[in-house]
Amino acid sequence: MGRKVLSLLMLMSFLLLSCGREEGVFTLSGTLQDGSSDSILVIGLDSRFARTDTIRPEEGSFRWSFRPDTVTTLILILPDGRQYPVFADRDVRAHITIPSEGDSIETGGSPENEAYTEFAWAAMSDTCLGQICARMDSFIVNDPFSEVTPYLIYEYGVRRWHAGSADLLSLIGKMSGNMQDAPYITALKSEFQIDNRVSRYLESFELYDTAGVSYDFRNISGARNSLLVCLWASWNDSIGIKARRSMKGTLERFDDSRLAVTDVSVDVNPARWKDVVEADTLNWFSYNDVRGWSSTLVTLASVRKLPCFVLLSETSGLLYVSESLDRMEHAIDSLVQKKEKPVQKKR
Repeated sequence: MGRKVLSLLMLMSFLLLSCGREEGVFTLSGTLQDGSSDSILVIGLDSRFARTDTIRPEEGSFRWSFRPDTVTTLILILPDGRQYPVFADRDVRAHITIPSEGDSIETGGSPENEAYTEFAWAAMSDTCLGQICARMDSFIVNDPFSEVTPYLIYEYGVRRWHAGSADLLSLIGKMSGNMQDAPYITALKSEFQIDNRVSRYLESFELYDTAGVSYDFRNISGARNSLLVCLWASWNDSIGIKARRSMKGTLERFDDSRLAVTDVSVDVNPARWKDVVEADTLNWFSYNDVRGWSSTLVTLASVRKLPCFVLLSETSGLLYVSESLDRMEHAIDSLVQKKEKPVQKKR
């Protein structure tokens, strides 16, 4: 009799646990080693998670969930600008440990998260593009079907080492056919056909200044000026603020060029953005696009990391995109026209 009662109790406990767990839900539990309660943004690597969500830790711990359709690569963006990937899937309970600084992330709970953690730890010793490409090559050959590979291409090939299209195509060619059709890889391959000095044009769209006045962005620079834009967000803390301030020196260095400067925050919290810019003094107006990562300018320039600098022609065509202001200034030097010198009349 005792065994029957015990078996019944165990069955009831299992049923209760099963009822409490929603089918098809991905759950992420996390720990921030510094005990922070600052919000963490969640974005997707591609269209499988085409939105922005917010995780709000409490004393360094959090629990967050959503219902994915398939394996989905998420990117967690911390208030200090660091970003970490998490690989989500149906009925997976993953966990992540985020160090204060310096050390690599630790993720687990699924083969994809564990595979990325192992790769990231090993890659910390790589010091050049050749090493990381060889490491990614081995990873892909070992598992050409891995859902981790698109993020490795993005993080190590594109964002960190700025690999050329030949290196990236060599790696992509070793992936399985299904993985080559992944949304991020498909979009990346299409960009290989586009030079930095492209001819994509900005459509009309509205932005707002600190007074809440709306503007057509295409009219900001005037009809005869190229426009340098710093894309940033106030949640990116001092990194974004420093980037927008750095353009003051650029404007002075190119005072003989037909160049206008502005900055656009893609912060979905206008009040926070307004507090930041009103405490600063710069020689241009600042604007905010509450659409966040869905901003027209972000989409046009294929921006994946903030802050970023975007150069537009006087006809709102995209000329150059770079996370480095130094590289952008080299582009300005060759792409932006000089001001006409006044003609001196003969006496």
